[in-house]
Amino acid sequence: MKKKITLLVLLVTTLSLGLVLASFRQPQADADAETASYEATSFDLPEEAEYITDLKAMQDGTICAVAGSSQAQDVICYTSKDQGKTWEETARYASRLPITIKQTDYVEGYGYLAEDGTIGIYLGITPNTSKADVEKDSSNLKTNNYNFIIQPNGTIISIEHKTVQERSCYKMHFAGNSCYLEDIQGNLYEVNKTSGTWKGKVLSYDKVDLLNGKLFAGENGVYAVDAKQLATVSSERTETSLEPVLERLQKHIDPDAFEREYVTAATEDQNILYYGDKQGLWKITARGESCLISGKNIRSMTGKGDLRNLAVQEDGTMILAVSTMDGQSSLVQYVPVQ
Repeated sequence: MKKKITLLVLLVTTLSLGLVLASFRQPQADADAETASYEATSFDLPEEAEYITDLKAMQDGTICAVAGSSQAQDVICYTSKDQGKTWEETARYASRLPITIKQTDYVEGYGYLAEDGTIGIYLGITPNTSKADVEKDSSNLKTNNYNFIIQPNGTIISIEHKTVQERSCYKMHFAGNSCYLEDIQGNLYEVNKTSGTWKGKVLSYDKVDLLNGKLFAGENGVYAVDAKQLATVSSERTETSLEPVLERLQKHIDPDAFEREYVTAATEDQNILYYGDKQGLWKITARGESCLISGKNIRSMTGKGDLRNLAVQEDGTMILAVSTMDGQSSLVQYVPVQ
């Protein structure tokens, strides 16, 4: 991974503020004009994989999926070597952690993979509570929240929480030597990946997705990650070939994006970005963008399921992770038709 990646937020300077706000409030039109042909297939993950929290397409063609399971009270990693047709369980993490979980506890777990094999774990443990109790009314329940980093050599780092906001960090993003924790309100905090030491808040109230370990796409902008800091700089101070790509990506992400799910992915060189929601899936480059999968196609394959993750393999195969409220997880695979 590169040591230094300039952090930028894209600002549209050629339009007035009023026109910018007006354009961002316009909902994205449904995309029905596909520019490529794909064969779509749906695969189910094992029953215990209730909700997918991370999905990675590895360079050797292996697909890694991390899923939370309240049924198993655990975070489980699965791998597939045949593009999602069959899955093998490769790791369970809760038993490795320095905490005690009782059979009567309700456990909500999330796992997030880094490129080097590091994994971030969030566990929310509600003592003596059933899943039915949580679904009925969770407002008065007391949940104990934990964040851990498990390094490739097996070393476990416990992240110490100091504030209420830090205790609600259920998402973890890895970039460079840092782990970025996202709380329930969208605040982003930086933590040293090897020591677990807090470096402080870096972004506020911004729904973010991490693209390929380097770029954050949020409601208020698109940011790149610097190994030393995460700060906002004007695009006027930035000269990069990525700027047209990020500008087009930003147009898809509007103030309604927090309530409308979207997924993102990037190629290794970050010159090609992918964006998908229930209105379509786009490939975005410096020269323009094209709709690869129509909104109608995506809705027919995912139904009422939530889009959780997107992974793109070297051969152009795209994989959507889908989760439903009834605790089912599936993958939709789009293979290019030659």
